[in-house]
Amino acid sequence: MKYSGKSLLYKCVLLMLAAALLPHKLYAQGNFVYTNDNQVPNTVTAFSVGTDGSLTPVPGSPFVTGGDSAGGGLFGANSIGVAIVGQFLFAANTASRDVSVFTIDANSGALTLVPGSPFALQPGFGGGANDDISVAATPDGHFLMASSNLANNVTIFSIDANGALAPIPGSPVFAPFPDGIKISPDGKFLAVAGILQMFSIAPNGLLTFLNSLGSDQGFPAAIDIDCSSSLLYDGRATDSSTIVDGYHIGSDGTLTPVTGSPFMPGVGLNSNVVVLSPDDKTLFVSNQFSFSVTAFHVAQDGSLSLVSGSPFFLRTSELSAFAVGMATSQDGKFLYVATDFPPMISVLQVGSDGSLSEVAGSPFSAGNSSILLSLTSFPPKSCSLTTPVDIAIKPPAQAPVALNTGTHGKIPVAILSTSTFDAVAQVNPASLTFGHSGNEASLAGCSPVGEDVNNDGLADLVCQFNTEQTGLVSGDGTPILKGKTVTGKAIQGSEAIRTVPQ
Repeated sequence: MKYSGKSLLYKCVLLMLAAALLPHKLYAQGNFVYTNDNQVPNTVTAFSVGTDGSLTPVPGSPFVTGGDSAGGGLFGANSIGVAIVGQFLFAANTASRDVSVFTIDANSGALTLVPGSPFALQPGFGGGANDDISVAATPDGHFLMASSNLANNVTIFSIDANGALAPIPGSPVFAPFPDGIKISPDGKFLAVAGILQMFSIAPNGLLTFLNSLGSDQGFPAAIDIDCSSSLLYDGRATDSSTIVDGYHIGSDGTLTPVTGSPFMPGVGLNSNVVVLSPDDKTLFVSNQFSFSVTAFHVAQDGSLSLVSGSPFFLRTSELSAFAVGMATSQDGKFLYVATDFPPMISVLQVGSDGSLSEVAGSPFSAGNSSILLSLTSFPPKSCSLTTPVDIAIKPPAQAPVALNTGTHGKIPVAILSTSTFDAVAQVNPASLTFGHSGNEASLAGCSPVGEDVNNDGLADLVCQFNTEQTGLVSGDGTPILKGKTVTGKAIQGSEAIRTVPQ
């Protein structure tokens, strides 16, 4: 593949100047926490997360949703969430019964309201104001599911490239008394809490009811599903001690109880919300009425056992500070817990054994939030396998590319965009490694401006790598590039080379 335009030497000089003038922080992706503030007019408050877990308001926060919210009565409703693909944040407005969409600046955490927001939910089999709404996006970022507890349904939106929402044909779908919802990471199923129900998701986003456990298993408030899409856990909405149900998910969506389920360790009160750690080895459960979090070890067969020290009590002097919504950082180091009355965010460090300890300064004020029931983190948990990308290593006169591995220069590598993948916007340059194994920290810098290196009309991301740090030696045949998107999805590409004498 050949680069178009000016000479390689001139381009290399420009890239080196750009790297010198634009420091690494240009591409430094942050970690952020967002709350749905549940007020009139409604807002989303954004926080950046320090390396020590401390929270700092993002400049410009809170961000107006354009809708109205008035709290809600369901502690399991996940009324705010993010799409792994596309960097979108979705916030439900319970009073105006609509969903606002923001784009997320992965560097600053700032939010920009998508034109047309908020987008109205469809009417259903009930009605009234002050709805309880849960949102969940499909892993491919093509569809958003929004459940309405008052309308007894799920509105299915298609997500446009700019984040705009539009109900699809066949939407809404009947779902009685929905609470929290969860889409399986493989994108095949939607699980709905309240009366536990399973739906299949067609390629066009349409839902088909599969089965329901009815009220025989209590009334679960929130659901999580592991990355293999084979295990489902729910927390029961009950005033008694912690009750968690575990199920195996069959290939047809059938739920079969995990051995030992339900799990009732006799700790915690009103344990509604459940969240799996990024590695799926720990399950966290928020206990509303005992102001604490219970942690379980997750065995290979899906069974649960208490983490020593559970439950872990939050550092609060307020007897009304219920522990409600939760999320983890993508690396699993921190657990974020929304507490109600007054609205606060507790940040807990997660130990290697799953134990929890509150970080210095926690809990952090959630600002002007009215009723804080839900929060989300960015970048979110990612279950996706490595996505292959096409790369072009320097402009070859003929294939394979000729490289002199004995020089002290730089190797230009382009990550090529496609009609569905914008390399310039979606790749986190700071994450890139390149060389013999693909793990070599050889990055010198990336151009902040895209360049169409293969003449397909799409801007590609062009980066420079230090030759002597790539680990390439004479005889190497296929260098590997590894990295992540701005949402944490792993990418990998390679291209054949031939080494030449110095």
